[in-house]
Amino acid sequence: MKRDMKYDDDKNVFSRACDLNCGQLEKISAVLEQEMVGMGVTALIADGSGNVVAQHDREDCGYDLDSLAALASANCAGTDFMARCVGENGFPLRFIRGRRKTACIVRINREFLLVIVSDSRVSLGSLRGKIGALVRKVKDISETARDMFLHLSFPPGQAEMRVAE
Repeated sequence: MKRDMKYDDDKNVFSRACDLNCGQLEKISAVLEQEMVGMGVTALIADGSGNVVAQHDREDCGYDLDSLAALASANCAGTDFMARCVGENGFPLRFIRGRRKTACIVRINREFLLVIVSDSRVSLGSLRGKIGALVRKVKDISETARDMFLHLSFPPGQAEMRVAE
């Protein structure tokens, strides 16, 4: 199934047309902002292809968020494969700790991942608590989108006929 990509210059947001509508993207952006405000972190939500869906960053961060999203997506793909090689279903939470910065990559669901970059002043315990709440809220929004798409894709009674064809 081909998925169309749409780009909105005003919001700097990529969206797979069949997955999320503008209202749902705005809800995800609001949740990200609400959960990360005051934390002193740069956070973004990316799709599986590495496109930025929503972002919350300090104005002085200076990160290339598009590259960060693409690299995080590749990291998830690699570590998911590694997990399967050792008999795990996946590693849903990844912390990469450096001398001054910590990166956290969390798989939200099959479609989305959360990337957070923090400095050493941010408590990893409080960050983990915020991550849990954020992941639950984004899952709810994206699953609502998927349910709406599946419900609207086929008129009642048509899904069975298409499968039978």
